[in-house]
Amino acid sequence: PIEGIHLNLQGRQPAGVVPTTDYEPLRQEIIARLRTRPEILAVCPREAAYHGPHLANAPDILLQLQPDFDGGADLAEIVTPIPAGWLQSISGYHDLDGILVAAGPSFVPQAALARQPQLQDITPTVLHLLGQPVPANMDGRVLLPLLASSRPVVVSSPLPNTPAGDNQLSPDEEAGIAAALRDLGYIE
Repeated sequence: PIEGIHLNLQGRQPAGVVPTTDYEPLRQEIIARLRTRPEILAVCPREAAYHGPHLANAPDILLQLQPDFDGGADLAEIVTPIPAGWLQSISGYHDLDGILVAAGPSFVPQAALARQPQLQDITPTVLHLLGQPVPANMDGRVLLPLLASSRPVVVSSPLPNTPAGDNQLSPDEEAGIAAALRDLGYIE
């Protein structure tokens, strides 16, 4: 599982105790210490995993635990072995390793990639396959080695940074969504 650590920073958290001048040295010290722990598979600062205007919303430190460990605020320690009794009730964790299957005339049969594809590579690849430009600020890359077409990737201007909550739907749009959800059986 992936866990996050938020430092209790003055001016950011209501009861923050870490002075802003100590933030980076303390964060680097915590990362260095976590890297020595056998239950930690990987650890990094948030900037290594995320970027963009919402970076400040991410935990200060991200860590990936070994498969037999769990973490979180409800545990006595930062990380702990998963108790055997929990295995009866935990439905599972997401694994970072996935499977990408690409078939059809748009793809090269048995293509090999130099770098493992990431989840964020899917959207730019689909946009490219549909003949659409890829926004300059979109995470991920077009998986060109998989594609039969040698058409160059077209990059468009960055997507606007729309703050959450600014996307108001009209009453007609809301009614259309409700009708579609009703037709699918999600709502009555």
